[in-house]
Amino acid sequence: MKNLSRLFLAFLITGILFSGCKDALDVTFMADYTSDLPIVVSPSTLKSTNGTFSSVTTIDPLSNSDMADYANNIQSIEILEVTGTILSVDNNAVLQTGNLSLISAGLPTASWTETNQPVQAGTVYTLGNDDGQLEKLSNILSSKNVFTVEFSGTTDLDDVTFTMQVFIRAKVVANPL
Repeated sequence: MKNLSRLFLAFLITGILFSGCKDALDVTFMADYTSDLPIVVSPSTLKSTNGTFSSVTTIDPLSNSDMADYANNIQSIEILEVTGTILSVDNNAVLQTGNLSLISAGLPTASWTETNQPVQAGTVYTLGNDDGQLEKLSNILSSKNVFTVEFSGTTDLDDVTFTMQVFIRAKVVANPL
């Protein structure tokens, strides 16, 4: 009976130590993604000077080397930041409505709408989590599938060309075990 108690205690201690060691092997890294969206607001033949635009690109979550290395061992993904930055513009305008959507088949879309914002080089739109967009984006990145970035809307002027860069920063925890 004494030997059985010692054996049970040894298994218990080993189990506690092993489960603690597994968490000690967690790897945390930042996964950053950027994609540029060229926007062309075509000249209109109508008297109205408002213009419409739409631009689409894709992001591959596995384009981040750490994400690719630990793809099968991801424990969690936390979105820390999503921004849209106007890199260049040929004619300052006002973004009357702008809708940025991050879309992956079979998953809820992460979508933000901005209204009455300047379109000037250097303008940064910080995108929040008012409707759970960051959790949706976390799920999109967790799928590890290429996803679509779409930006569409209207400006107060037509015949405007600008480039918006979308930036995503995620904190990823992985465990190689």
